[in-house]
Amino acid sequence: MINNFHRVGEMDITSWLATLDTVTEMVWKEDYWRQEYFSVHQDTQTIPLVFDKYFVEPIKTKHYAKFMTDLMPLESVLNTHYGNGFTARLILTKLKPNGVIPEHRDTGKCFQVSHRVHLPLITNDQVLFTVGDETITMHPGELWEINNTQRLHSVINKSDRERVHLIIDWEPYNDDIF
Repeated sequence: MINNFHRVGEMDITSWLATLDTVTEMVWKEDYWRQEYFSVHQDTQTIPLVFDKYFVEPIKTKHYAKFMTDLMPLESVLNTHYGNGFTARLILTKLKPNGVIPEHRDTGKCFQVSHRVHLPLITNDQVLFTVGDETITMHPGELWEINNTQRLHSVINKSDRERVHLIIDWEPYNDDIF
């Protein structure tokens, strides 16, 4: 089990950024379920790529195909680091300038059996990510697992620029991950 943060590795995000650059503001505004259901995400926008709001079965959304090629190297890194598994959930999330994700803890069995990994795509040194009593700045291309179930966590974007992360819930094929 990780304490607060665990650095998983690093990735070249050039192709992610190129694909992300083709996403319109209208696409960012299409899905607002996460923001309505979880008040802590009011300052965010989400594009679900693999998602099931009931956390029963991973469903590839209409946006998945656009990013499919970018996912292959990412899944390879996660397979190498954690062992064979699959992407249980995958979302792009944008935190607005000067936005906040208040302190919270993720609950539910789905979070107990997966690794919550962040891949910062667009960020800056004024975005502060806190888990437990530790605060770090994540840099583009770094892969970070966070302890999202046993520790309170929050994010503050103190800049006038948007922050975009890819959030992956990687679930090993065996249930004994911790």
